[in-house]
Amino acid sequence: MTLSVKHVWLALLVMAVALIAGGIDFHKSLYSYNDYRYLEIVLLASLPIIILFSRISVPDSRFVFFALVIFFGFGLFSALFSAYQIKSLTGYWLIINLVIAVVCFYRVNLSAFSIAAIASLIISCVLVYICVYYLDFVLDIIENKTTIKRNSMFHGFDNPRFLNHIQTLCIPLMIIAVKFISDNRTLSISFKKFIKTVFYFSTASYIALIFLTAGRGSIVSSLLAIFILWLILGKSFTYTGKQICLLWLTGLLIYFLQVTLYQSIVNVDSPAIAHDIQKFSGSGRVELWSVAIEQIRLNPVIGIGPLMFGNSAQAFLNSPHNSVLWLAAEWGLIASMSILSLLAYLLILFINRLRQATTYQNYDSKDPTLTLVIGQTLGLCLIGGSIHSLVSGIYIVPSSQLAALLVLILALSSYQNLANEMKLAAPISLQVNPGIKIFATLLLLLLLIPVYQYHKASEWGKYDMEDIHSEGDIIAPAYWLQGDR
Repeated sequence: MTLSVKHVWLALLVMAVALIAGGIDFHKSLYSYNDYRYLEIVLLASLPIIILFSRISVPDSRFVFFALVIFFGFGLFSALFSAYQIKSLTGYWLIINLVIAVVCFYRVNLSAFSIAAIASLIISCVLVYICVYYLDFVLDIIENKTTIKRNSMFHGFDNPRFLNHIQTLCIPLMIIAVKFISDNRTLSISFKKFIKTVFYFSTASYIALIFLTAGRGSIVSSLLAIFILWLILGKSFTYTGKQICLLWLTGLLIYFLQVTLYQSIVNVDSPAIAHDIQKFSGSGRVELWSVAIEQIRLNPVIGIGPLMFGNSAQAFLNSPHNSVLWLAAEWGLIASMSILSLLAYLLILFINRLRQATTYQNYDSKDPTLTLVIGQTLGLCLIGGSIHSLVSGIYIVPSSQLAALLVLILALSSYQNLANEMKLAAPISLQVNPGIKIFATLLLLLLLIPVYQYHKASEWGKYDMEDIHSEGDIIAPAYWLQGDR
């Protein structure tokens, strides 16, 4: 595999997601939320380089083509006819760039080895996260034996729910990393056992944090994803299913041990360790869904415009915490149904490919190939993230947007790797001609203007939480943490 502009960009995306999963703040100047958004903007703003100087292949499918055209076209109308065009065009630029990024990497063709190496890197950063978490806990005990700083449970994130989003998307990757290490013949048996134990314990502790932060959306979506894939794939899912179930059970055990330990050492308010974490819980979702449904009723065709949900007087957050209602309210029914149909179509294709692979000759349910484990694990990430998005803003927060983008790109490569393993023909693709490349580049660069104008007008950097509370402004994360600005 020759190094290209695509691979450099993808390497930067992998590093970004790894650092985010590790809770590593970039400069701690204000809020990590805004830092991650800046990082995302820089990555997406460089997409024109890939478009101009790389080979771009697209599926030879009229359905895919028309779905994207409808989504981009009606989305643009929605932004242009919104109440605040600059803000709305900024949201439009963000989403279409994420979609274009997926299209650009349609045929990147990463090997199973490369995908496994990426998963191992991310889980290594999860280990860093857990080490910092336990270190903070020990320091809290040494300094003050009466309480635990709740922020130590989700360091690197402004809200425990943002951490939960990353956990839903990244925890299954541990299965890939462990399988990758197990199949490596160059490592000694003792070293394999050590690395696998370290990865396993750190990821299980990562899961324990979901329970500690009362991350119900992450728990339910992850467990439902396991159940759905086991239901679809049957005994072929035995290896991956057992691994992920054992991991969650270990995480639950660690959670109970930590609660017992914390209660014996420090003064705690609830089984969730810090009672004030509960204020981040999912209260008010029904009210938000009602607001979204009313917005859809009033603006069914083109919606109210990207990023416009929070402009409603009834909305106390900038997202309805439901991806379907969010798209339908802001982008309109036509645009939202086109992109949701496309995503559902691609997910069905991926699941069918997994079913094909599991019935392929010489399949061993006790020791499946790395390629199959990668496919099943990424299936868990995709299904889990999709379910989680129905009760939380997982696809609005910048950190989880980047993680979801990486999972989608890896899934595209996994789809092709499964086909190669079964000796199936590659899907028919079309090369994007230079004229379309130039047009797409100019459009994306043109849409950078409202992004800059919105950033300049928002002036979020001069405010802090106390100022906002005293001013009575809504703290509602959307583009920035202070989403109403």
